[in-house]
Amino acid sequence: MKRGFTLIELMIVTVVLVTLMAIVFRLAGITGPQEARAKTIKRMQCIENCLSGYYAAFGSYPPVKLHGSRNIYLKVDNWGIQEEDGQTVSSLNWASVEAACRSQPVGARYPFSSSDDVQEMVRMVAEELKRRSTSGDKEYKAYQDNVAVLGNGFDALARPSGEIDNPEATDWREVQIFQFGLLSYILPRYLFMTLGNSDLYSGEYAQWNSDNMEQKQCHGDGRTTYTWDQIRNDVLGGHSAYVTMIPSQAVCARWIPNLEGIVNCGKTFFGVNTKDPYSYSPVNIDNPRPEVFCPTKNPSNQYVLDGMTVKDGWGRDFYYYSPPPYQSYRLWSAGADGKTFPPWVELSSLQGNDRVTAGHWMADDITSMSN
Repeated sequence: MKRGFTLIELMIVTVVLVTLMAIVFRLAGITGPQEARAKTIKRMQCIENCLSGYYAAFGSYPPVKLHGSRNIYLKVDNWGIQEEDGQTVSSLNWASVEAACRSQPVGARYPFSSSDDVQEMVRMVAEELKRRSTSGDKEYKAYQDNVAVLGNGFDALARPSGEIDNPEATDWREVQIFQFGLLSYILPRYLFMTLGNSDLYSGEYAQWNSDNMEQKQCHGDGRTTYTWDQIRNDVLGGHSAYVTMIPSQAVCARWIPNLEGIVNCGKTFFGVNTKDPYSYSPVNIDNPRPEVFCPTKNPSNQYVLDGMTVKDGWGRDFYYYSPPPYQSYRLWSAGADGKTFPPWVELSSLQGNDRVTAGHWMADDITSMSN
């Protein structure tokens, strides 16, 4: 005759199951952050290898141009763009600190291709972003999680129209069709920054016009001068081999294997597929960091820039800092909390709560430095 479980036996089994479940959930909670941290460190090491190769080739680390100000107290607008009037905040504000931390960006930005499908998607996203940026406060708050750092161009629409023609008088993101971030130095940028919509590559855009006046390094086939126009013609004309022979581009082949499979929206260079298989394109209304650009005074002429970057284990861009003469650098991740503090500001220089706040933001940072 079979007998059933006693109440005590059932209680013991229940306690054992609950204990096992608690252990499983605890391990799962630990594994997530550990995996993100391990992924971050691995990718950071890959970038460091590239930077070491760059230094060996050129005698300095990538001289990423300062995009904006390093002033951590500089006020920013609703879209996270630093204000031009010099107004400051009285205490640490993450939006202001983040804008300063990204003053030397990691990502490289450039126009999307001229493909009809891509351009239609860009147009749709640009229209939606414009609608959100001009909506009322109530709707803005409803969307702020997605568009808190939108801007990058629409803010110009409320400014005097003449400013957009003067790159010295307005925000760099409102007049440039390129962003020369860290990846534009460790990737062969001539191969990907000239493939965008042909309408953008003309003298009417301040950055293209000024940059195209400069003569590039000697050409691989013996030419002594090389402009962006010539580069673009060679790339589009099926002569990419000429471009890859330019010394500054050819040298990238030395360290490019380090970037295999880790570049957000990456491409294949020198036979190495750099694309992160889990990356997403900026042409996505749910992208938390769309790069929107207004290249002219025409309010209907907005663009969402394409781009490549490397993200940490939490899906955020790394931070980079290298002051002139670019003989040292700091590369870091903000860690799990997504907040950090710049290395060029000493904590001892902060007062009261600001020092405590900055310390908390830095507590889980993952940092690497050249020396």
